[in-house]
Amino acid sequence: DVREEWEYQMVHLEGAISIPLGELLKRFRDIKPGSEVVVYCHWGMRSLDAAFLLQQLGFKSVKCLLGGIDRWAEEIDSQILRY
Repeated sequence: DVREEWEYQMVHLEGAISIPLGELLKRFRDIKPGSEVVVYCHWGMRSLDAAFLLQQLGFKSVKCLLGGIDRWAEEIDSQILRY
Protein backbone atom coordinates (compact mmCIF):
# COMPACT_ATOMS: atom_id res chain seq x y z
CA ASP A 1 0.00 0.00 0.00
CA VAL A 2 1.81 3.11 -1.23
CA ARG A 3 -0.82 5.59 -0.04
CA GLU A 4 -0.13 7.96 2.83
CA GLU A 5 -0.25 6.51 6.34
CA TRP A 6 -3.56 8.24 7.17
CA GLU A 7 -5.15 6.58 4.12
CA TYR A 8 -3.81 3.18 5.18
CA GLN A 9 -5.18 3.70 8.71
CA MET A 10 -8.61 4.53 7.29
CA VAL A 11 -8.85 1.40 5.12
CA HIS A 12 -6.48 -1.16 3.60
CA LEU A 13 -6.52 -4.60 2.06
CA GLU A 14 -5.94 -7.55 4.38
CA GLY A 15 -2.25 -8.45 4.58
CA ALA A 16 -1.07 -5.13 3.14
CA ILE A 17 1.95 -3.32 4.48
CA SER A 18 2.13 0.45 4.38
CA ILE A 19 5.08 2.01 2.58
CA PRO A 20 4.03 5.45 1.32
CA LEU A 21 5.40 6.26 -2.12
CA GLY A 22 7.52 9.09 -0.70
CA GLU A 23 9.27 6.61 1.62
CA LEU A 24 9.73 3.78 -0.86
CA LEU A 25 13.37 4.53 -1.70
CA LYS A 26 14.24 4.49 2.01
CA ARG A 27 12.12 1.46 2.88
CA PHE A 28 12.17 -0.89 -0.13
CA ARG A 29 14.34 -3.27 1.89
CA ASP A 30 11.26 -3.92 4.07
CA ILE A 31 9.98 -5.98 1.12
CA LYS A 32 11.20 -9.56 1.08
CA PRO A 33 13.56 -10.06 -1.89
CA GLY A 34 12.20 -12.46 -4.48
CA SER A 35 8.62 -12.10 -3.31
CA GLU A 36 5.71 -11.31 -5.58
CA VAL A 37 4.76 -7.69 -4.94
CA VAL A 38 1.36 -6.14 -5.61
CA VAL A 39 1.28 -2.38 -5.15
CA TYR A 40 -1.83 -0.29 -4.85
CA CYS A 41 -2.94 3.21 -3.96
CA HIS A 42 -6.26 5.05 -4.03
CA TRP A 43 -6.93 5.16 -7.79
CA GLY A 44 -3.83 3.55 -9.29
CA MET A 45 -1.54 6.45 -10.22
CA ARG A 46 0.94 6.34 -7.32
CA SER A 47 1.10 2.57 -7.57
CA LEU A 48 2.24 2.79 -11.21
CA ASP A 49 5.14 4.98 -10.08
CA ALA A 50 5.90 2.57 -7.23
CA ALA A 51 5.83 -0.48 -9.52
CA PHE A 52 8.23 1.19 -11.96
CA LEU A 53 10.59 2.16 -9.13
CA LEU A 54 10.58 -1.34 -7.64
CA GLN A 55 11.36 -2.83 -11.05
CA GLN A 56 14.27 -0.39 -11.40
CA LEU A 57 15.48 -1.53 -7.97
CA GLY A 58 15.61 -5.12 -9.18
CA PHE A 59 12.29 -6.59 -8.08
CA LYS A 60 11.28 -9.13 -10.74
CA SER A 61 7.65 -9.86 -9.87
CA VAL A 62 5.81 -6.56 -9.43
CA LYS A 63 2.15 -6.08 -10.21
CA CYS A 64 -0.01 -2.99 -9.93
CA LEU A 65 -3.65 -3.10 -8.81
CA LEU A 66 -5.21 -1.06 -11.62
CA GLY A 67 -7.82 1.36 -10.36
CA GLY A 68 -6.47 1.07 -6.83
CA ILE A 69 -8.39 0.31 -3.69
CA ASP A 70 -11.29 2.40 -4.97
CA ARG A 71 -11.87 0.06 -7.91
CA TRP A 72 -11.39 -2.96 -5.62
CA ALA A 73 -14.13 -1.59 -3.34
CA GLU A 74 -16.40 -0.93 -6.31
CA GLU A 75 -15.94 -4.26 -8.11
CA ILE A 76 -14.72 -6.83 -5.56
CA ASP A 77 -15.54 -5.92 -1.96
CA SER A 78 -18.31 -3.40 -1.34
CA GLN A 79 -17.61 -3.58 2.42
CA ILE A 80 -14.43 -1.56 1.91
CA LEU A 81 -14.81 2.13 2.69
CA ARG A 82 -14.67 4.35 -0.38
CA TYR A 83 -13.36 7.87 0.14
